Amino acid sequence: LAAWRKTNAQVLDLVSPAKRSNALTLSIGTSMFSMKKAMEALNFLLERSRQAAEAQAQAALADAASRQTTLMVVAGLCVVLSALLGTLITLSITRPLRHGVAFARAVADGDMQARLDVAGRDEIGTLADAMRRMLVSLKDNIAQATARGEEAAAAAATARQATEVAESHRQAA
Repeated sequence: LAAWRKTNAQVLDLVSPAKRSNALTLSIGTSMFSMKKAMEALNFLLERSRQAAEAQAQAALADAASRQTTLMVVAGLCVVLSALLGTLITLSITRPLRHGVAFARAVADGDMQARLDVAGRDEIGTLADAMRRMLVSLKDNIAQATARGEEAAAAAATARQATEVAESHRQAA
């Protein structure tokens, strides 16, 4: 700014005494020098701005790569967790069902002492309770049928004795 003021004062001094061509030459030379300095300053600022933009772009790319890696890891963990949960849910269903099938086969084969150790408040637990009640009911029905069979056998034996006694009385008469 000081250099501009000094040049401006010289131009004004030259314009007054009718040295316009000298004033014009001085003014153009000074303007060209000032413009060159301004262009250098602008180029310097432009380069700094470009470098800052490039640094920000590199930082953004690094951040994006980091986030992408994080997302990939999280997605992988979600897949593994889903697989584990699926396996646990599948096992929580199939294991009790296998025990129930084994229990039903044992009862079908005549094992009235078979035990079903499945508990729960879900449908499988309800099914297990129903199968245990079914076994108790089956034991009761078998016990009743056995008792009736024994009563029938006793009645048949009594009838046979009565028939023998009647036959022996008939022959004696």
